[in-house]
Amino acid sequence: MPGGPPCGILRRVARRSPRRLLLVLGTLLVLLALPLQHLHRTAQEERVRAHASALLAEPAVRDALEREALSSATRQIARASGLPADQVRQAIAPLTAPVMRSSAFERAWRGAAVRAVRRTLDADDRTIRFTVGDVVAAIEEDGGRLPPVLEPYRAAADRLTVVTYERSASAARWTDRASDLAALGWPMLLAGLGALGLAVVLAPGARSLALAGLGALAAGAVVLVAERLGRASVERAAEGTGDQEVARVVWDELVGGLRPVAAGVAGAGLVALVLARLLRRRPPVSAGRSSARR
Repeated sequence: MPGGPPCGILRRVARRSPRRLLLVLGTLLVLLALPLQHLHRTAQEERVRAHASALLAEPAVRDALEREALSSATRQIARASGLPADQVRQAIAPLTAPVMRSSAFERAWRGAAVRAVRRTLDADDRTIRFTVGDVVAAIEEDGGRLPPVLEPYRAAADRLTVVTYERSASAARWTDRASDLAALGWPMLLAGLGALGLAVVLAPGARSLALAGLGALAAGAVVLVAERLGRASVERAAEGTGDQEVARVVWDELVGGLRPVAAGVAGAGLVALVLARLLRRRPPVSAGRSSARR
């Protein structure tokens, strides 16, 4: 609503002091920009592939993936073949670990990660599946072969659905909007820092520098605290499944990159506060000159 309370407050602040308006806007822009720029960077395809490889190299993730892959493959092949699940499991269990460690599987895994991210960012897609393709090719490239009893069911064995989850229409729309906003992350961050800097230029002095530093420090600190709280929440959610270590590793790989940027912004704000304090302690130039004349 154009004439609503927030706009009225901003207008009053702008009339009284442009510096205050710049400080408030700058702090808010930096606070919003930090998670958005991280989301935009993380969702790039090259980054997705790099994160997928890094996660696959983590022992906790690989062990959990091997267990899930064995269970998923057993279900899929047993359903397609009509063979007993125990027979299928015994046939494919010796192949699981070697295949997971092969370069062919890593390529398929990276491609699956990219496809899963694309589907997640598609507002029309309500069912998200993380499916690794070309599994049989990965087995054969690594020097193995599909057990003869499973040979007639290559199609069922070739695609491995690791994760499937359903989401609501509102969640899909929210993800789509967040993806669109994420592209503004870096411009918003630069604009926010620029607004804080301009506030100091418009009203030079230790007070303006201290307030700008406080804004940057507050924005960075809020994001750092929110990230740690999110990590703790994910760990608690994983307590019932026994996959806390996996949850920590995945969170640190996908979200942990937000920490250094937020810490850098907070650190810059802290430096500005220290400089402002030093400026306050420095004696005025005129006083220095008059004492020199004496």
